Amino acid sequence: MIFREIPGKLFLMGEYAVMKPGHPALVLAVDRTLRAGISENEGIRIEIPSWKVDLDAENLERDNSENPRLQFVCRLLEAMFLRLGERRSFHLVVEPHSRDLAGRDLGLGTSSALSVALAQALLLKEKRDSTRILALALGAHQDVQEGKGSGADVTTAWAGRSIYYERVGQGVPKFSLLAQPRDFHFAAAFSGVSQRTASAVKAFDQLEATRPLPVGRFCQRSARLVTQAFDSWGSRGLSTLRHVESAGKLMGELAKLLNADAPVPEFLLAAAQIGGGVIKPSGSLGGDCYCLLANSGDNLERVKKMAQGAGYEILDLKPVFGGR
Repeated sequence: MIFREIPGKLFLMGEYAVMKPGHPALVLAVDRTLRAGISENEGIRIEIPSWKVDLDAENLERDNSENPRLQFVCRLLEAMFLRLGERRSFHLVVEPHSRDLAGRDLGLGTSSALSVALAQALLLKEKRDSTRILALALGAHQDVQEGKGSGADVTTAWAGRSIYYERVGQGVPKFSLLAQPRDFHFAAAFSGVSQRTASAVKAFDQLEATRPLPVGRFCQRSARLVTQAFDSWGSRGLSTLRHVESAGKLMGELAKLLNADAPVPEFLLAAAQIGGGVIKPSGSLGGDCYCLLANSGDNLERVKKMAQGAGYEILDLKPVFGGR
């Protein structure tokens, strides 16, 4: 048996625009993880206790539409079989634990982590960092999402560390591991509302179809900000803070284009800025998680209290870095 600890993710910068090749993002791996045990088996067996999933070859063929999570696992596995051109047997157990990614729906990329775990199970003899695993996980996850999504979440789960990410069209995406930056004081908060990635992507696609010019400008500005942040990564934390603050304002402008509520109320943005920090949505607008950054530990505590006062839940998680 082999064991894999696969992290969740938070977008720090570059969401939405990253769906287009050549438009990068910075994605944080976090220490909420999918802990998977994988072994050879005579048949197919997938156990995910947190999802109440106990799947074998027999119920793989059944109508599982009444259980969306089970249905997703079945569709993902079938997509991988199609890409491999054959069915393969294995036993995959996702172990519940205190920081289980599957234990609660926070928008941290559980489906992406599961894609990597299943790809590893089907390519059992491949090493953890094999790009064959990445390609299979990326391809099948996109198949299930009908070609939507950027693949940044899957690549972060596979890399196991925070990354700079960029699609390059066909083939393996471009990515680099991110080192722990200096003076990086970070926390995450949950809005209390889960946002479905598919609905967020659909809204963005519809906006681009009707208003291509402002969407194009949004994507260009996003790419410039991410590139600037990556070029200065590892320098003073204040530089990263300012880039993230600008990215948060850009997300607010996108919300206006989508006729959506501001992702962070103006009073809270101003209060965080006065307190030496920033609060920025991560990923989808209108739900999921928020990134909280500050230029010192004391200021971060103040920003966290502001977020709590506005109704956000502070999450017990940390970014995972691994670059030089």
